[in-house]
Amino acid sequence: MGVELAVTALILILGIVAGWLSAQLVHTYAEEPETETAVRCDARCPHCSHVLTLGDTAPPRWWIKNRLSCPHCAHSLPLTWFATQLAVPALCLAMLGTWGSTYVLIPFLWLVPVLVVAAMVDIRLMLIPRRVAWIGFGVGAALITAVSVGTGSPDLLRGAFLGAVGYFGLLFIVSMISPGGMGFGDVRLSLLLGLYLGWTSILLPAVGLIIACVLGVILGVGVRIATKGAQRHFPFGPGLALGTILAIYFHTAIINQLIPPV
Repeated sequence: MGVELAVTALILILGIVAGWLSAQLVHTYAEEPETETAVRCDARCPHCSHVLTLGDTAPPRWWIKNRLSCPHCAHSLPLTWFATQLAVPALCLAMLGTWGSTYVLIPFLWLVPVLVVAAMVDIRLMLIPRRVAWIGFGVGAALITAVSVGTGSPDLLRGAFLGAVGYFGLLFIVSMISPGGMGFGDVRLSLLLGLYLGWTSILLPAVGLIIACVLGVILGVGVRIATKGAQRHFPFGPGLALGTILAIYFHTAIINQLIPPV
């Protein structure tokens, strides 16, 4: 029990720190109108343009002392700041609950902040930065390979890379058929999603995509209703990220439903 509490406390602390850094990263991206890409810049308060440093939004001091507001003008900062800081540790604990204190947990602790950053930037800008997708995939692939080989399960890598290729290939085809219906940032991110889902089970990439599409439809309808039809486009990255997290979190129940135990 003592060891479990210590590991939980460690994951919570690491998650809070990762959430703090992730929130800063999310808000250092801005859209470059000419190229329609996400570029790095200073994170600023939208009200007074004060450059927000890591010290300005350090939890829990920022939560309590500044009440989630800009320390310079006292206006509340966008919800994406606090949502990122909250989502990362919460999802890290969810991954701990899913995998326990095993080496398999390590790659998933990397996946969480990458997906949260991608989703939050997509909410802000309707873009997913190339660096987030490619670095997320590169480091994730290295961690998954190391854990698979180190735990004597190199055969799991086949499912991981088949999942990555399959998920990417499907979204790539969709983006080519309907270029305006999906941003290529979603397609790049799908490599990472398929990698992790396929590593968990070769059946999960399809499940994760189905959940993402359902969530995407719900979000799209919500956006249309909220804007009375004025806004037709909506970010698909949050749906892809959440679909992946849910598929991984409930993977045992999903697999048992698809392949009932003998």
